[in-house]
Amino acid sequence: MAEDGFENESDFAKLLQTSGKNVLIYAYEGQIPSRAKDLARMFSHTTIAYMVDISQHLEAENYFGIIEVPTFIVYRNGEEIKRVLGMDPAGLESLVKILA
Repeated sequence: MAEDGFENESDFAKLLQTSGKNVLIYAYEGQIPSRAKDLARMFSHTTIAYMVDISQHLEAENYFGIIEVPTFIVYRNGEEIKRVLGMDPAGLESLVKILA
């Protein structure tokens, strides 16, 4: 999972413009759950994953509209296609189907 390289709205917008792959944004505070890292590794062939500690990147919290942590957001061709709040098992299952 990529961890940095973004500081402002322009950087965030560039992250999402990846063509041909999903972009997974994982917003968290503090420590990253192993499940999030597992998802990133499992789908690295179809997905570029970024983890964002919103306590360190407040601009990201606003840009991505984070209202709860953790939050998973999947983009394809610059468009948001799925958002999962928390570690909801049903939400994560649907996320896995999209990333597969």
